[in-house]
Amino acid sequence: MEASQDVKVEQLIKWLQDRGWKCDPLLLRVFDFPQTGRGLQALKRIEPGTRLIAIPGARNILISLYSIRQCPAFLQSLTSSKEVEQLGSHLILSSFLMFLKSNNGFCGPDNWNPYLNSLPECYSVPFFLNAQTVNILPRYLKALVEAQIVLVTKNFQLLKTKFMSSQPPLDNFSWAWFTVNTRGVFYDYKKADPKCDNLALVPFLDLFNHSCDVTVKAGFIPDTDCYEIVTETGIDAGSQAFINYGPHGNVKLFVEYGFVIADNPNDCIPITLEELQEHLGYTLVQDEKIELARRNGFHHNMSIHRDGCTWGLLACLQILTMKTGNVHQWQRLVYETDLESDCKLLQTLRLFMDTLETEITQCKSGLIGTKNGGRSEVVLLSLLDEHLRLLKQSGRALANNIEK
Repeated sequence: MEASQDVKVEQLIKWLQDRGWKCDPLLLRVFDFPQTGRGLQALKRIEPGTRLIAIPGARNILISLYSIRQCPAFLQSLTSSKEVEQLGSHLILSSFLMFLKSNNGFCGPDNWNPYLNSLPECYSVPFFLNAQTVNILPRYLKALVEAQIVLVTKNFQLLKTKFMSSQPPLDNFSWAWFTVNTRGVFYDYKKADPKCDNLALVPFLDLFNHSCDVTVKAGFIPDTDCYEIVTETGIDAGSQAFINYGPHGNVKLFVEYGFVIADNPNDCIPITLEELQEHLGYTLVQDEKIELARRNGFHHNMSIHRDGCTWGLLACLQILTMKTGNVHQWQRLVYETDLESDCKLLQTLRLFMDTLETEITQCKSGLIGTKNGGRSEVVLLSLLDEHLRLLKQSGRALANNIEK
């Protein structure tokens, strides 16, 4: 019979303790929260500066390039183990997880089953959206999702054709890839290989959920040989102990981690030059303007947020909508104009946002009508709702600027 989630966590904690993890049982406990699901609850008031966890970096706890090299059975499963570093740490760790699953958690004498059993069986990142849903995505999401699909498929083919004697199914690989993608941390440590991008998997760490309202210090401490997390915010008794993945908007959180946050203060809708060009109409002159915007780097920070939009988006719109005869004056029109108060420019942006809102609404209607949606579709629907609200708030901010 499949063990319950609580039993799996208990088994993981015992497994960690048997390998030298010293934890404070009076500090945190696993708890099911109504909004976020399983997480870690503070059993007492935790003051800023308190160390929440310290996971030893020993090879029998941490999954890293260093520990993987200590597993001859895994290296022998590769057709070219001498060149294993060229795979990159993400792909190596993914391969190792597949190896462990196919060997019932064993790599030599080490049994990793308690860790494997604690991992999710599936993920809700957009890679797992069905093809019908991908086809109806708004442009700003579709390009990112298609890029993710290409990336995972490309790495799967590389692994299958060059380094694995067996032929693993894509389902197994995608599970392993997104386990690393959603849980890997940078392994900045003296035993790590300086020639390789070092990622590591830290058992128990994924019990912490993300919040943009907290700050923590996290990383490997050479003096203690541990991965440590220290809270800088403080946590009230009974509250959830969060960590912070970074100042990410919901698009980033969905694509990389498979969740979104309601009223995320860092949320925005990323915009590309190609979207603006398609909205304004394709011409050869537009190509010249696109190149001008790229050459000056205005396209690197284009997004719509609750208070309006970034200056980079307005600068690109200014370039793409300026008259052909004024192109040589672009510096004056961009740098010497108060773009955030230019009514004509803001009205053009408003029309673009209306088009974007239509795309999102149509995608949402298509999602509600589909019968074969999975977990990724559920998260996507939440993301679309968040972005419709964001556009309304941004629209009100633009209207106020236009009226001034």
